[in-house]
Order: sequence, then C-alpha cells, then structure tokens
Amino acid sequence: MTAPIPSPDLVLAAAEEAPEAFRIEAYHSAILRLREKGHSWRRISDWLREFNIEVSYVHLRRLFGAESAQRSAAQSAAEPPAPAVAEAPNADEEKWTRL
Repeated sequence: MTAPIPSPDLVLAAAEEAPEAFRIEAYHSAILRLREKGHSWRRISDWLREFNIEVSYVHLRRLFGAESAQRSAAQSAAEPPAPAVAEAPNADEEKWTRL
C-alpha cells in the first residue's frame, strides 16, 4: 500500500522551512588553492567535510577539474625550464670510444 500524497500546502510549508541551498562555488578559491598544493579531489572532499560541507570528490572534479588543469598548465608555462643535465656515458659506450 502506498502512502497518501501530502497536500500542496503541507509541501509548501516544508519548503519554506528548508534551509537555503549553498553553492560550492563559494569555496572556489580554497578548493583551487588545495589543488595547487597537490591535494587530490578525494582529499579536498574529506577536508571540506571537516567544515560540514558535504560534496563528493566526483562533483568537485566535474566543477573545477578543467579550471584546475588550466591553472597548473599556465603555472608550468610561466616557470623557467629546468637546466639540461648531461648524462654520464654508460660503461659500454666508454669502452668502445677508448678503442
């Protein structure tokens, strides 16, 4: 047996009492800063949970993943390239060049 359908007035009253929805985008700067520090999406989700902010790591990745990737690419492009390191010849090459 199914439960009776509540009246529209009852549903409206419950909607009025419901808290305002929060937008995870309000935490945009903190989330991207944690990514810059190397935190995984799962770790960020756990970290936000410590502040009673429930959001899945999948949702974080979908919302902020592309932007996070763009920011890290831009930072990599801004960094000077690492100096080239000459490789030491391996033992086989050294034997043949001495002959």
